[in-house]
Amino acid sequence: MPQRDGALVAVLAAALVLAEGDQGLRAGQLRVAVPRRAAAGAVLGAAVDRGELPAELDTELALDLLVAPLVFRMLIMDGDSGDDYLDTLTGAVEAALKAAAPPGGRTRP
Repeated sequence: MPQRDGALVAVLAAALVLAEGDQGLRAGQLRVAVPRRAAAGAVLGAAVDRGELPAELDTELALDLLVAPLVFRMLIMDGDSGDDYLDTLTGAVEAALKAAAPPGGRTRP
């Protein structure tokens, strides 16, 4: 498992807080986050196309469920996010998304 840089984690956490009042910093965060979120959305869309996730998938919710636990674990709890954790998280999010998709509910964009 790679070593974590505590100083980098602290800087990233501070940047999240500071961006609330700094439009330039917020814009920079979005330039990084939006393309990555779009790429993750494409992966989820492919899973829907393969029948691995329901067609009624709420992609925005799915992306939040994938990313939020990682950010919390890494930036707030300073916890491990190795392969075992990621496998468990993926399985839990997949099960939650399958259970939460209502028949005839929202569909992905």
